[in-house]
Amino acid sequence: RLDKVCDPSTVSSVHDCGSSTIELQIEDATPGAVVYKQPGDKVAVYIHAKTAQSATFDHGQAFTLDEGICTKGTISLTEKITKCVFTVNENTTGTHTFKANNKEKGITVISNPQLLIITNKEKLSQRFLNNQNGVNALLAKAYEKAAAHKGIVYDLSLEFTGHPFPGFNSYYQDPLNPSMANNSYSLAIAGLINEKCNGCENTIILGDDYVVPWYRREITNIESSWYSLWLDQHPELRYIYSDFPYRQTT
Repeated sequence: RLDKVCDPSTVSSVHDCGSSTIELQIEDATPGAVVYKQPGDKVAVYIHAKTAQSATFDHGQAFTLDEGICTKGTISLTEKITKCVFTVNENTTGTHTFKANNKEKGITVISNPQLLIITNKEKLSQRFLNNQNGVNALLAKAYEKAAAHKGIVYDLSLEFTGHPFPGFNSYYQDPLNPSMANNSYSLAIAGLINEKCNGCENTIILGDDYVVPWYRREITNIESSWYSLWLDQHPELRYIYSDFPYRQTT
């Protein structure tokens, strides 16, 4: 692969890292890993080109282009990596492909995933800024695990905006008194999981609080509550980080 995501030293799957001048990649999946999606899901497609060139691009009726230059027909590749984002159309089922010149990659559309893996590629890269190869390998492993368990990887940076932390260098959250107590982004994640789970058996959160923010749950400091009430004051509040909005119950 032109972006080295299938480096044999870091990804234990079958690789096709040849000498082609153009290559297709579905998100961060390794060659041979099945990429599952559901109707309405986002799909990121990367075209890796060693040199500036024209290419013939095609995709089936299952997709609608949301972002990028990947229209049907001849496209001009001026960057080493060209990213395009599609939406899987409703009522789509089965396997559907993208094609650039003679390179072809596909996804399989299902409606009952067994596993969801929730992460944020952009924030994961910021979190481990000095280890991008490690991030690439971790994401590749995530797609391999999803493929093995009929699962879907959801990259939150494709789903919605509003992440509360602009950069990791300025990130600091006191465990009991976090400076960020707004749960809007966490509730949006919970809404996504609730929408996409469809009876799934497991959900994996890939990343820490900076990558996938935990829900800030208010608790009352019991030791201060009675004394505060006696003084006609509000009890002291603290926070705990919780994943309870992300859990699916039946």
